[in-house]
Amino acid sequence: MTETAAVIDFNPVATDFRRALLALRDTVKDETWRVWVKLLKAHYAMPNHQITPAQLAEATGLSAPSQATLRYGNLAHAVADQLRFTPEKRARGNGRPMWWKALSNGPEGDDSSPNFELTMLPALADALLAMKWV
Repeated sequence: MTETAAVIDFNPVATDFRRALLALRDTVKDETWRVWVKLLKAHYAMPNHQITPAQLAEATGLSAPSQATLRYGNLAHAVADQLRFTPEKRARGNGRPMWWKALSNGPEGDDSSPNFELTMLPALADALLAMKWV
């Protein structure tokens, strides 16, 4: 599958996220899982499910927006792996995949900014609600 096809074909439904999250819950370290759940709950709780790394850090007690970005990216990467999804790569900077796209939508621009706004994918929000995690 090409990078373009992966992006176009990525249309997960709530049951896909449910399956992925439950698989991760059973395989990652407890402390990692607790942080990931805090991130998901904080993101869901925001109006329109929109949040910035700075807000994520504050809501979850992480030391800095960069820590929230790192942890959110790790969670998104793990979910993407479960869903067999590889997002497009950054055009600038390090050229690595934008893993956050497995959980969110966001504007074009500098996704390393502490004020970069992430909008939770509706299917993920539906999954969290259906599983009674939020």
